[in-house]
Amino acid sequence: MAHGLRAVFGERGVEVSSDRADAPWRWQPTAARWGCAGDLSAVEAVAPEASENRATYRQPGFDEWYVVGPLGVEHGFTVPASPTCRARGGDGVVIELAKRGGLEAKALPDGKTASLLDRSGAEVLRYSDLYVVDAAGKGLPAELRAREGALAIWFDDRDATYPVTVDPLIAVQPALAAEDGCSCRAAGTSNRQGGAGALGLGVVALTMAARRRRSSRAA
Repeated sequence: MAHGLRAVFGERGVEVSSDRADAPWRWQPTAARWGCAGDLSAVEAVAPEASENRATYRQPGFDEWYVVGPLGVEHGFTVPASPTCRARGGDGVVIELAKRGGLEAKALPDGKTASLLDRSGAEVLRYSDLYVVDAAGKGLPAELRAREGALAIWFDDRDATYPVTVDPLIAVQPALAAEDGCSCRAAGTSNRQGGAGALGLGVVALTMAARRRRSSRAA
C-alpha cells in the first residue's frame, strides 16, 4: 500500500494515523463536547454504524459521520435541531473535537482551514473546506477555532432552517500527498449491533482533495 493514512473506527471514535514508518503520528477527530460557547456538554461514546464507505455515530443531539471517497475523508455532522443552550442566548453552535493523539491544531486566518502539526512542528494534515448549510440550502457563517491545541467548529444558526449540515474535509498535507501518492483505508469498525464488521472503504487518493472540492463547489 502507498504511504498515506489509516482510519480505524471504534466506540471512542475514529483514529487517523500515518502509514509512514519513518513519520508516525495519530489523531482522533471525534466530537468530545458540543453546545454553545461557554456552555458545552460532553458527548458520549457510541458504536459506529457502517454502510459501504460511510461510518455514522448517532449521538442524542446530532449524527457524526465519515465518508471516504474520491475527494478524501469527509468528516461531517447532521444537526437536526438547535441545542438547548441557544434558547438561553448562547453565542452560536460549537462542536469541540477531542484532543487525542499528539497532533496540535492551528487555525489559519481564513477560518475554514486548520493545520495539524506533529511534535516537531511539521504540518502533516489539514482539516479544511469547512462548509455549513441549512435545510434551505443557505450557507451559514462558520469558522474553525483552535484553543490549547484542540480544534472546534463554530457556526451561527440565527435564522437557520434545521437540519443543519456541517461538512469539513480531512486531507493529507499537500506536500506529502505529492511526494508519496497518499491513500486512505479503514478497518476495525462495528456494525449496527456493535459487533465486528468490515467497512468497505478500499483505497482512495487524497492528493489535492481540498482543491478539487473547492473547484466543484464553484462550478
